[in-house]
This record gives sequence, C-alpha cells and structure tokens, in this order.
Amino acid sequence: RPVFHAESRRRTLRQRSGFFVPLTVLAVLLCFVQGYLFRDFWFDEALTVLNFALSEPVSNIYFNYPIPNNHIVYTLLLRFWIELQPASIDPVVWMRLLSVIFAGATLFLLYRLFRSQFGGVLMLPVLTATAASVPFLVYATAVRGYMLSALLVTIALRFALDYARSGSGKTLAGYAAACFLTTGAIPSNLAALGGVVLYALPLCGSKFLHRRKNQRAAEHQGHHCARSQGAGGKPAG
Repeated sequence: RPVFHAESRRRTLRQRSGFFVPLTVLAVLLCFVQGYLFRDFWFDEALTVLNFALSEPVSNIYFNYPIPNNHIVYTLLLRFWIELQPASIDPVVWMRLLSVIFAGATLFLLYRLFRSQFGGVLMLPVLTATAASVPFLVYATAVRGYMLSALLVTIALRFALDYARSGSGKTLAGYAAACFLTTGAIPSNLAALGGVVLYALPLCGSKFLHRRKNQRAAEHQGHHCARSQGAGGKPAG
C-alpha cells in the first residue's frame, strides 16, 4: 500500500506538471509578445499582404510570379485569417496574432514531444527562455511564414519519430504531408527537414536492426522446425 500511494503521488505530480509547464510558457509568451504586436510592417510583410494575401482572385497567391512568393502556405492561411478579422481589432495586430498562435502551438508541441525525455524540470526554463527571447518574439509576430514553418517542422519531427518507433503507414503519410506543407511554407525549410531526418535516423536504424534480428531468428527457427519435421518423417532403411 505505501508503494501504491507513492506511485499515485508521482502520477499526480506528472499530471500537474503536464499542465503547469505549458501554461507557464504560454503565459510568458503572451506577457512579452504584447510589445511586438503594434509595430509597423517591414517591407517583406507589406509585400506579403499587399501583393499576395489581398490579391484577387485568391489563386494569385500561387500563380502570381512578378515577385516570387516564398511563403505560399502561410499566405493562403493569412488570407482566410484576414476574412475573420473583427471590426474592433487593428488590422495589423490581427494579422500578427496569427503568427502568435503558431508560436504558442510550437512551444506546446515541443513540450509534448520532449517532456518524457527531458522532464518538466528542464523543459520549463528552456521553453520559458525561448518564449521571452527577442528573436523568437520578433518572428512570433512577423506577418511571414516563419512561425508556421517552426510549427510544421515540429509536427514533421513528431511524425518522423513516431514512424521510427512503430513503422506505421499512417505516421509515414503524416510525415509526408507535414514535409509537403513545410516546404510550401518556405522552400528553404528543406534544410530543417534534413535535420529532422538526421535526428530520427538513429532511432529508425536501431528499430530496423532490431526487427531484422527478430526476423532472422524467426526464419532460422522456421528452417530448424522444417528440418526436424523432415527428419522425423523420413522412412527408415
């Protein structure tokens, strides 16, 4: 019974940290990000909005090439986000909020992805420092595809690790879809996807070798049983 109570207390602490860490990190993000929401557009942001997100028809976001649009997936999402803008919110602030949502989702998924490996004690200061850092806050409010890229790369990493552990066709399909959207967000994300492969490859390789070893053992046992049965059924003389 004391062992049961100790295990119950540990489970309760893990559940509480599972809520406490991401909520604390998101609170820090919301606290610090306010000072970055009200800045004016920089040139690339104005280009994204005026030349692509607000262009008519919507297909111009993909087919209009006088100036290359390297953030196609983000610009499509931004277009639909603009359509939802409340009249009481400044348009620039509303557009920046989309990236803030992507930033919060990225931090939350990073915690879920690595909490079992590093624990909440380590993840809390790391993610809090990230959420409060100036570069992160700048990109977390940029009207560009940077935070969407971070979110999609994190999702691709999750699918890659799940596929490396399970070999499931569904996780492989999810990984392929995440990679497709990631390159559509920013083509240079291919470099980040290369990092995803390098991170997941050792796990995938060890699982492959383990499965191959078990397969060879099963084949060897099958051949041994077949030889035994053949020897037992061979007529005498």
